[in-house]
Amino acid sequence: MSNDKTPIAIVTGGSSGIGGAIVHRIAASGGEPVVWSRRTGVDVTDGIAVQQAMASVVAAHGRVDAVINNAGVAMTGGISSMPLDQWGQMMSVNLFGAINVARAVIPVMRSQRYGKIINIASTSGIGSRPGWAGYAASKAAMISFSQAMSDELRPYGIRTYCLCPGRTNTDLRRALVPQGEDPNTLMSPEAVADVVLFCLSTEGNTIEGQPILVRERFGEGEDKCLR
Repeated sequence: MSNDKTPIAIVTGGSSGIGGAIVHRIAASGGEPVVWSRRTGVDVTDGIAVQQAMASVVAAHGRVDAVINNAGVAMTGGISSMPLDQWGQMMSVNLFGAINVARAVIPVMRSQRYGKIINIASTSGIGSRPGWAGYAASKAAMISFSQAMSDELRPYGIRTYCLCPGRTNTDLRRALVPQGEDPNTLMSPEAVADVVLFCLSTEGNTIEGQPILVRERFGEGEDKCLR
């Protein structure tokens, strides 16, 4: 990324949870985060709206240094019992939302000959469990999409990252597990945001193009953050 200017970074789903932590970390490090969420009027599933929002960012700042594709939804249910429209909603937001954003920013970054795209997937995309098949499928697709992006965009100076966080202490997680979980066994959103900042740094150039597991181990010999 450009080193002599304030980095301009778009964060989708940046109003709360992991996205909110990423926004705060970028701002605290001297960057300028641009928050995209339904609250700010940008629905990543609307390709035209995303193109218009991208044009507005470029008009205001002249460039885009980074995009963090964090917007996502999650629903649980069995393979046979989960309604197909819920499967479709997760694919629409978690995968096609990221595709819409990527398609909007790639021409900008190609003209700049630099840029970083960070996709937030999940450890569920690597190894799921009963009741999470729809969510896992959408995140596994994002992992494969990220790897393809890395190969295709590297010649233009664009680096692609795919972070796979484990269980994280967010409102979304608490809604998915209403019976409650010990917060001491959940990773903080800020821990994920710290890894995002590392990816945005020059030091992070060596780890692009591969699934990056972000998880904490709680208890001796036990990883309770795998999913």
